[in-house]
Amino acid sequence: MEFLGLLSAPLAATVDLFLRRRRAEVLVHRGHFLDNSSPPVTGAPSPAGDGYPAADPVAEQLFVKIVNRSRVDLEVTHVWFATKPPVQLLNDGRRLPARLRPDETYETWVPAAALPPQPNLEKLARVRLSVGRTVKSRANKNVPPFGYAAGGGSA
Repeated sequence: MEFLGLLSAPLAATVDLFLRRRRAEVLVHRGHFLDNSSPPVTGAPSPAGDGYPAADPVAEQLFVKIVNRSRVDLEVTHVWFATKPPVQLLNDGRRLPARLRPDETYETWVPAAALPPQPNLEKLARVRLSVGRTVKSRANKNVPPFGYAAGGGSA
């Protein structure tokens, strides 16, 4: 029994660290703005008559979605693409830093034309958290044909 008592303090500390661990998921997909609405409505270019609103096929955007997968708040301080040269995302409509509560989403975008042509751009987005950790992106393959851009985090 004394052995279990010796383990309880380190185990409790480990569980506490795990629960306070900051985890963010960073997803990137390509899309287009459908109109000048607020909040922004996004989608893929679609042929006329398919039932979806028409998008501007020229103005392709890369959307970066950040989801707080932690049990505590996160603060996002920087978003960029690790291209050569790197491109910072400075979106006046989605200012940083942004605080995200657990399971809250922040999304920003950049015109594809603003990025140097490189393969796998969806894997090159980077997010810096206030704790100094950098999170890499992956492609978001589960995106509806059109919808609203996710929120801008909490003030």
